[in-house]
Amino acid sequence: MLYLATLLGGCSLFWDNDNRWAYECLDGYTFEATFTQEGDSVLFSNKDNEIRLDRVESASGGKYSDGFTTLWAKGSGAQVLYEGEVIHADCSGDPLQK
Repeated sequence: MLYLATLLGGCSLFWDNDNRWAYECLDGYTFEATFTQEGDSVLFSNKDNEIRLDRVESASGGKYSDGFTTLWAKGSGAQVLYEGEVIHADCSGDPLQK
């Protein structure tokens, strides 16, 4: 886990702090998503982890995945999937200020 945080920390200029969102799901789960300016990846973080998810094809909205964890966001709503199964649904987000 430390290796992952170190690897991502080296790319900090890559993330667009103007496009940082805080989400809360109906089940109480919270996370943040920091999207790149290009929209091709997102830094997904919760209280325990920080991982990079790359954009994958979706019918609508932005879908980002590393093959295990998937964030599917549309407008201010989102859901989190793990290995294709929804684990946190009905998440709503607000943009964070710098």
